[in-house]
Amino acid sequence: IIVFLVVAVLLFISVKDYFTQDKVIVKIVILNSAYDDAEIEKMEKKIAKELKLTGRAVVKIDPGYSTDTYDSKQALMTLLNAGSVDIVIGDEKGFDFWAQSGYFMCPEVYDQVKFYEDIDTDCRHYTNYTSGRDIRKGVKGKGKYNYGIKISDSSIFKSMKGVTDDEMFIGVNVETKQDEYSLMAEKYLLGEVYKNRK
Repeated sequence: IIVFLVVAVLLFISVKDYFTQDKVIVKIVILNSAYDDAEIEKMEKKIAKELKLTGRAVVKIDPGYSTDTYDSKQALMTLLNAGSVDIVIGDEKGFDFWAQSGYFMCPEVYDQVKFYEDIDTDCRHYTNYTSGRDIRKGVKGKGKYNYGIKISDSSIFKSMKGVTDDEMFIGVNVETKQDEYSLMAEKYLLGEVYKNRK
């Protein structure tokens, strides 16, 4: 009887946790920058409202990643490969580190981001793609691809009041499990940069 009670309690706790935990629909990572928690929380709610999320469905923004430390890079690489991060925003150095490895969608390959081609050329961000095989062979890159869009000019993004003077870029992870929501969130964050496209 004691074993049965222990199993019943554990089962109850597991089921309760499953139904009371938030379900992250879109996870956004911001690289090499600092943001106030209250501003992040406000933006998470604004994006969730824009995406018409209800119930336990949420948007999470995590500004805690750097491209300067090995541990941070390894942690983010794991999340990107697993599709647990949908959108990455970063300064040029941080953004290019991941873009050059092919982690972001580009309109040359992914139809979902064809709208990048309609955005003002000055806002498009191009970088080389270098595969792991190329790196081992010492090859530096195979042409420029439009992996992201400059988000620094977006009033919506600026409203988060981040502590950085660098231009910031946004891209969608190729492994996202939520392309529809991720793309809606990206377009919302781009604000007038997206709305003023051709």
